[in-house]
Amino acid sequence: MKNNRGFIFIFFSVSVITYLVYSIFEIGYEFTVLRFLAILPFFYLFVSVLQNFKSRIDLLLPEIYLGLSILVGTTLRTIWLTSVDSLNYTKQQSVLLGQDLTDLYFPLFIINIAVVSFLFGKKIKLNYFKVKVTNNILIFKKRNFKIMFMFACFVSVIGMFFLLKSVGVTEIIAENISGKRRVFDESGQRNSFAWIRVFGKFSKFAFYLGVLYFLIFKSRNSQNKMIRFLTILSLLITVVYSVINSSRTVLIDIVIISIFCFIVAEKKIPKKLVVVMFALSILISGFIISNRSSKETGFSDNFLYSTLEAIAANNNLFGVSKTGKISNHVLNKSSYYFGGTYLTWIYAPIPRTLWKDKPPVTPGLIVRKDILGKHSDNNLGGGMPPGLAAESFMNFGFIGIILIPLFLGSFVNFLFKKIKKLILLNKIRSVNPSTILLLLILYYEFTFKIVGGSLTESIISVLEAVIILKLLSYFKLYQIWKMKA
Repeated sequence: MKNNRGFIFIFFSVSVITYLVYSIFEIGYEFTVLRFLAILPFFYLFVSVLQNFKSRIDLLLPEIYLGLSILVGTTLRTIWLTSVDSLNYTKQQSVLLGQDLTDLYFPLFIINIAVVSFLFGKKIKLNYFKVKVTNNILIFKKRNFKIMFMFACFVSVIGMFFLLKSVGVTEIIAENISGKRRVFDESGQRNSFAWIRVFGKFSKFAFYLGVLYFLIFKSRNSQNKMIRFLTILSLLITVVYSVINSSRTVLIDIVIISIFCFIVAEKKIPKKLVVVMFALSILISGFIISNRSSKETGFSDNFLYSTLEAIAANNNLFGVSKTGKISNHVLNKSSYYFGGTYLTWIYAPIPRTLWKDKPPVTPGLIVRKDILGKHSDNNLGGGMPPGLAAESFMNFGFIGIILIPLFLGSFVNFLFKKIKKLILLNKIRSVNPSTILLLLILYYEFTFKIVGGSLTESIISVLEAVIILKLLSYFKLYQIWKMKA
């Protein structure tokens, strides 16, 4: 990689320039500028990766995951929208959220500012917290690890049972799946199923623990039959959970966190496994999109088209369309929130049965109501998460676009350095596996997820992970104490 950096940079630059020159003849000068602005932030991140990538551990570089989100949500989406034959007018207006293509200039401008601020923030070195390292390897003994893993599988099975029972097992058939309506009440707010879904999420953590088990311990195949079965079972439950809740992000979670586990364990990632996991995630996402469209429009899109849309028109990534809709609205109306969307997670744990008039928790619902002007609908789910650039701008304007990505860059670079140091010093095996997973989830949420989601959603996901992993750790310690007694 080190010897080929110059060649890769020159090849990529020439390819981009050639493509932009071709675009002038294809779509004209005006929309070529849009494509240029859409490629530019990805170019910054690509160059940063070339400069900093030195070993396989650097597959954890934050620029890689921020770049993936921008590549799909901003670069590819802008190219897709400006292609002459890519969409009919109706579909184009749907993807653009009723905007014109010229309305994308401003969001692309602030996305570029956010990315540059993020890269500058990486140079700010602060010590945010410490990770406890111990020489006691009791926590990694097979028996203790198995106890924690099996308990997670048990809870995930029970949680999925109650979730299926709550949404109506008889309704889980092909024509009614992925409707999203069963987890929202009549006013469009999340109902009590949200607590049941937390228990369903144990399956995701059970799968992560199963992956770590096989990466850490070298055991005979005959000794791993039960662990292998439970790992596959937890993966199947996670996929079912994703489809029922019409959530594509869960699939992306398990793919990327699994890759993180391989990197942390210093194991070579099988290329075929990565390709298969991403391919299955995209296909299942296409199925979810296709079924979701049938709920909203009464007819289902072509499956291959839905799969393409799952890649290039996913608003959960660094979406340029929603960034434009939000930033243009806030700029025109001067309706800033002054940090209001960053604090909603504080009252998130309070059930609506106790607080019926509880305001929306996720900023996506705020965006749907205040900016998109849409009323609550059970099929619309959690609204439209604003993303890093849009949420920064809707709270503090241009100051937010500079300062918030600056702080985020400093924080995620600290996390990256902390994880990399533990690996290089060979101390990663002296850290509680729950702490490892928490570090990886925290890193993932604040590199890949937050750029297309929101700070509140990332904080809630991290808090859920803390609670679940703490419960698993306490159960493991209780069983160890019981065996010693």
